[in-house]
Amino acid sequence: MNCVIKIGNITAPNLTSGSIVKISPYTAGPDMAWSFVVSTLEIGSIRGSGSNNNITGLHLLPNSSYSGATLSLNKIFVREISNCQKGLYLEASQNIVSNWIECLTISSCKYAVRLDSTGGTIRGNQINAGFFDGSAISNDYGAYLSAGNNNTFTLTSLGGYDPGKTL
Repeated sequence: MNCVIKIGNITAPNLTSGSIVKISPYTAGPDMAWSFVVSTLEIGSIRGSGSNNNITGLHLLPNSSYSGATLSLNKIFVREISNCQKGLYLEASQNIVSNWIECLTISSCKYAVRLDSTGGTIRGNQINAGFFDGSAISNDYGAYLSAGNNNTFTLTSLGGYDPGKTL
């Protein structure tokens, strides 16, 4: 907690499954909490090997093994995510609460932004993202939001999606 992490460009051209960047604490910190809180993460770009693979660009997933696990009060900024199945993926097995997340450009991903819950809460987050489908693959989605409440979204689509699949 209380970390500032700055990373340049991350490419994973040979990765065929998994997450390129995954925020999911699996060990307790000095305060014995399994959390990522009050931190800043900045990433230049995240590039996968293609939207047909099972790759996630930026994956936020609290540890489901610990009941108090949380990802909260963070600032996460990514300039670009491309060529992944899921660009920005929030998967709540525990709590993802009150984060500020911004991705300037998400492109060539089957799901640019996706929120899912497997028993946790996605609440009170500010999510800003610009996305477009540059892959020319049908059945891509801009934002797929199947979970969460009281989140604020600023989503900008530059098009390229099939009718009804931008949001």
